[in-house]
Amino acid sequence: DKVLYDILVSGHMDNLRGYLSSRDQTFMSHSAHFVENHDEPRAAVEFGGRTRANTAAAISFLLPGIRLQFHGQWQGKKERLDVHLRRAAVEEPIQATESFYANLNRVISRSIFHSGSWSYAPTAWAEGDHDEWRVVSWRWSKGDERVAVIINYTDGHASVHLPLHDADESTSSVLELMTETSYERSGAELKSPGLHCVLEPWAVQVFAY
Repeated sequence: DKVLYDILVSGHMDNLRGYLSSRDQTFMSHSAHFVENHDEPRAAVEFGGRTRANTAAAISFLLPGIRLQFHGQWQGKKERLDVHLRRAAVEEPIQATESFYANLNRVISRSIFHSGSWSYAPTAWAEGDHDEWRVVSWRWSKGDERVAVIINYTDGHASVHLPLHDADESTSSVLELMTETSYERSGAELKSPGLHCVLEPWAVQVFAY
């Protein structure tokens, strides 16, 4: 999906939200998502650093569709792989990037991200904050399983509510899958005003609820 890739490189949040909210699951499922490949520069270079590149990868791979991950991407490599020479410069792997991809790939290995139903889910601003422009968010569902994804794709902090109208009234906790951290929340609270999320710059949060 070169259109999504170009929007992520540009960092234009209105264009990113507009693109995601205007595509349905059928379109997304027939797309191939990537942040680097043999034709494009290394993500750690093109996105201006590994942290932003990792967040762009999370956006790309937590959507429906084919998830293309390139050789060396998990290690945070910056030197381009020359496919004609069939060799690349030696680089030490970046532990933080390896850890990020280990967590991300563990999360997206769940069946809900392969055979679940996906829909875009806009956030609402939290009291005293108007940070909803900084984030993108969507939901997955499969049977009784539900997951909400919320990502801050900016260099500033964000505080938002994500209304989860399909939350079970009996819900007493939510589990953040990237860190495997549990939070106590009532089903009524998740419905309105919604799950209150405070996100660091470039933060990725994936909640099972």
